[in-house]
Formats: sequence, C-alpha cells, structure tokens
Amino acid sequence: MQNANQRYRWIMMAECADEVYLVIARFEQPWLDYISGEDPEDNQPGDSFLHLYLAGPLSVYNHKHVKLFGKFVVTFTKQQLLDIPP
Repeated sequence: MQNANQRYRWIMMAECADEVYLVIARFEQPWLDYISGEDPEDNQPGDSFLHLYLAGPLSVYNHKHVKLFGKFVVTFTKQQLLDIPP
C-alpha cells in the first residue's frame, strides 16, 4: 500500500557539449494519477504538479565544477538510498 503523502524524486544528468547539468524532478501521487490518465478527485489533498530544479551548467574542464558535481552525485545517491522503504 502506498502512502498518499509519499513524495517521489528523480535525478537526471544532462550533457551539452562540455557542460553538465543536474535536473531534479519532485512530484507526488496526484501527479502520477494525472499523467496515467486516472481522474483524480477534485479535492484530492497534495501537490498535483511536477517541480523541476536545475543545477548547472558545470564545466567538465573546471576542476572546481567537477568536484562540486561529484558532491552532488554522492549526496543525491545517499538521499535516494535513505528514501528506499525497508
């Protein structure tokens, strides 16, 4: 059984030439209901929007940017592991 207030996050790395970006998407169950074609209740509690956050551009030729990118990846990986239900 899913928690109605469960939040979902996806993290994507995007590359354009010599720059990389991190795109973080955050959403809740009402968004999944919407994109799956289900008719959510009119007064359904929760957030029915997809929120996108962008980090970048980070240059692959700048050692400070590469170090920061590595910290982002490690931090987000740890957070994703903490979000996995036991």
